[in-house]
Parts: sequence; C-alpha cells; structure tokens
Amino acid sequence: MRCDVLILDFRGSESLRKLLGGRRSIVLPLAEESLNFWILMRMIFHFRFSRLDYYLEALSYSQARLLASWIDTNPWFYRIAAATSVPSIVFQNGVRNEFRPHRGLSMRQSLQSSRTFSKLSCTYYMTFGDQVPALFGDLIQTKFTPIGSALNNSYRIEKKSLECTGLSMISSFPSVNQSPRTTDLEVRPFGGIDDQAVSFDEYFDAEKRLAQLLAGIADRHGLTFRILGKRPSNFQAEKAFYDKHLRNLEYEFVPNEAPYSHTRFGSDVIVTIDSTFGYEMLSRGSKVVFVSNRLARIPGINRESFNFGYPVIRDATGPFWTNSIDPEQISRLVSSVINMNADTWARCSKPIRLQLMPFDEGNSILNGTLEFLDDTHSETVPQ
Repeated sequence: MRCDVLILDFRGSESLRKLLGGRRSIVLPLAEESLNFWILMRMIFHFRFSRLDYYLEALSYSQARLLASWIDTNPWFYRIAAATSVPSIVFQNGVRNEFRPHRGLSMRQSLQSSRTFSKLSCTYYMTFGDQVPALFGDLIQTKFTPIGSALNNSYRIEKKSLECTGLSMISSFPSVNQSPRTTDLEVRPFGGIDDQAVSFDEYFDAEKRLAQLLAGIADRHGLTFRILGKRPSNFQAEKAFYDKHLRNLEYEFVPNEAPYSHTRFGSDVIVTIDSTFGYEMLSRGSKVVFVSNRLARIPGINRESFNFGYPVIRDATGPFWTNSIDPEQISRLVSSVINMNADTWARCSKPIRLQLMPFDEGNSILNGTLEFLDDTHSETVPQ
C-alpha cells in the first residue's frame, strides 16, 4: 500500500490521478463504503478505534507524502488533514451554494457541524476563483489558491472565433434513476434550503422556462437552438424532460458523450443558469450568458446564494448576466450578447472571469504547487 499520494474517496479519483502526473497514488475508499483488514489490525495493535484513527492509520501505513481529494465537500478530508503533518490538497469541483440534498446538509452546514468536533484545515485548497474563500474562509484554515477549473485547464481545445453560429443552453439535469415515463418524478423531494423543501419540479422550473424562451430567441435571430445535455444518450430521462416542455418548438438535443465534448460549440452564444461548464467556457473566452434565477419563483425562500457570482458579484444584472425572471429582460440580455463584437465582449467579461474562474492553460500554478509540495512535504499548514 506504499504510494506518493493517498487519495481519499473514489469519486473523481480518475480525474485527480491525471492531474497528479506520474506520482504513484492509491485511493482510500470512505470508511462507510469499505474497510481495509490490515489497517483495522494496525488500529487494534495501537489501541485506536475511531473513524479518524482509521484514516490516520491508512495514511501512516501508505507512507504517502501527500493527502489529496477531488471532493471538497467532505468534512472528513479537512479533519484528517488537520490531524497530520502530511501536506494535503483538495480541489473545488463544482459551483457552491446553500442548497442541500434531500435529507442532507448543505456544504456550509456540513462544515459547521464537523467543526464542533475538530479543527478543519488543509495545506492547499485549489479553487475556481474568489467565491469559495469568501464562502468558507471562516470555517477552513488553508491557503486558498484560485486556479480556475483544473480539468478545464488540462484540456487542449481548438480556439474558435466569436462569430455566433448558434444558441446553446447548458442542461443541469440530475442523475436520477427514473424512467422518462415515471409520473411522480417532478413532484418528489429534491432538496432544500434551510428548512424549506424544494421539489424536482420547483428546482428545474428554471430550465423549463429558460429553454422555452431561448427557442423563441434563436428563431428570431435565425440561429440553431441546442440543448447541451449533462448526461449521455443512454440516459433517456433528460431528453424526455425537454421533449415534454419544448413540444412543437424546434431544437437539437446534444447528449454529453465524453468529457468536454460540448466545447465544440464554443462559437455559439451559450446560456446557463448555474452550470460549472458555463463558467469553464466563460474562462476560455466564449460568450456565456448567465440567467441565475433558479428558485426565484418560490415565495420567501432564501436563494441569495444562487445569484450570479455570489458572494463576489453583487450587481443583480450586468452585461452578460441577470438574476431576473423577467422574460423581456432576459431576451434583451441574450440578444445583446449575440450582437456583441469580440472587443466589447473581451472588455466586459475579462474582469469578471478573472474573479470567478481564471484560465490557466496547462495548469502551471497547480504543477508548481505540486512540485513545491514534493520538496517540502514535512511543512505544516501555511498561515
């Protein structure tokens, strides 16, 4: 079980291994998923019996020089990192807000709960931009390092012109185990904010309404309208959702068959509600419009964290974003970006993308950090 890097959690581990280069790595499953017999024997020998002890024994047994994880939402990573002198690194892998899964906790709630038991820290937290430090800097002791999206940075993609050839909307459809014929899908609980529950239909009402509006805008501009699916073609429920709500409207559904396959539509004007992929395309310079109005039709719900760029961007509307549900305002915004020339787009978008998701092609910042950690693996968490 000897390695250079011990990766906590199988989720995202293949992506993380690609970023680690030639460093030898082993993945340690979460304790609730499986337990290693030899690590358990070491625990008994050392009279250590807690879950934290299990992870620390695994780290010691592996002789790893670095602890890493792709899952930045798991408080156990920060608890382990705080209890060892082995350097640690974690990666932001999605846009963060106050939404919680059904019968679960939001990321902030989960961190706050864990912080009552132990300190939360790690050596480096590689973030998309300035949002995560503003959201969680009071809970995690770490060196927040904005690098953009590490995966996006690692993909070499042919640069395209900004001459608009289509209008594409990014779908955020979940991986629900449901047939498209299931009738109760849209009313079943999906999650919530604080104590207020949100159904599937309430959460994805934003997608439904936006797709219908964009189909009309594309038709008026003589553009092809596409839905860029989040799931592959064998996941039929996603296409069925849009077929139902775009009945009699012309559109092309493009399933997501491979990582970053949708980047071939980089010349389109891309519209998103809150997709990570939307931020990634913005970081590459593509024209992206953010209609950040999810949950805005639910009376009294605390949805501020769904606003564009929250909490870094405070303006409700800008040259390529809005938090509004007003169809006329959204239509004017999308049309404005469609007609915007390259110089104007670069001028208005660059300051924002540098705050929210810079683009570091080839991951020079990450690679430099990993090389530094290779040489200084005995250092403690920077202050």
